[in-house]
Amino acid sequence: MMEQAVFMTISRPNNKGFTLIEVMVAMIIMVVGLLGLLKSIGIVMKQNTDNQQRDEVVRVAEEAMNGMRSQSLDSAFTPITTVQSKLRSGNARYTVIRTGTTMPSGSVKYQVTVRWKFDNHSTTHTIVSVRSK
Repeated sequence: MMEQAVFMTISRPNNKGFTLIEVMVAMIIMVVGLLGLLKSIGIVMKQNTDNQQRDEVVRVAEEAMNGMRSQSLDSAFTPITTVQSKLRSGNARYTVIRTGTTMPSGSVKYQVTVRWKFDNHSTTHTIVSVRSK
């Protein structure tokens, strides 16, 4: 009589999933990427605020210059004023300095300087115009 050999197959575990270490490494990589993205969003928001303030300063300076140019050449104007402005990022305060210098030809040179402070950094914007008689 022949003896039959019995073969047992040993099943291997299913290797189709991820190990805990692989998942943790993937999460760390994702967190580092998201932190970089978060930092870039902060930089973009600061640049947006800076540009918004610069646009507002140009508007304030042009208003002051137009006001000076609309007066007669002999008129006096307020040399220093403070302008409040409401921006999306909050309230802004600008110091407007106006000067008028009579030139030898009789023309008047107008200069408007606007100063403001943002994030403990002082900035100025100056425009100049000459008005002839």
